[in-house]
Amino acid sequence: MVEMKTYKGYDKDGKQVCIVQAKNATVVDIDPAEVQEALDNLNKVMEAAQEDLKEQAKTLQAKAAEAISVKGDSYETKINNITTDMCTGASNLSTNYEGLYDKAVKYHDDKQIEYNANARSTCKHQTGVVTVKSS
Repeated sequence: MVEMKTYKGYDKDGKQVCIVQAKNATVVDIDPAEVQEALDNLNKVMEAAQEDLKEQAKTLQAKAAEAISVKGDSYETKINNITTDMCTGASNLSTNYEGLYDKAVKYHDDKQIEYNANARSTCKHQTGVVTVKSS
């Protein structure tokens, strides 16, 4: 990730005239680490929900031991199909937020580049500044 920079402006004699620190995009705009943490937590919740769903399906299957037949399919088969569909749906849900971390990093970096450029420009335009260095 692009880091926040601090710029120092120097006059023609090499004497420091100013210090300008860029805004921190992680604080001001978005913290990609927080986005990743939220995604990790969401994954844990979804995994737990899928496991719970599988356990509920096993309970239903155990209670339906006598298997009622409907057009050649047993009750047990229907429960298996529903469970599979629900788990697949939960897995498909996770693809909806795929790439979100990468988007957060890109947004952060774009903003930090902008803030760094603004800070450099502010430093450069201070009275007496002829040289700008980042630190």
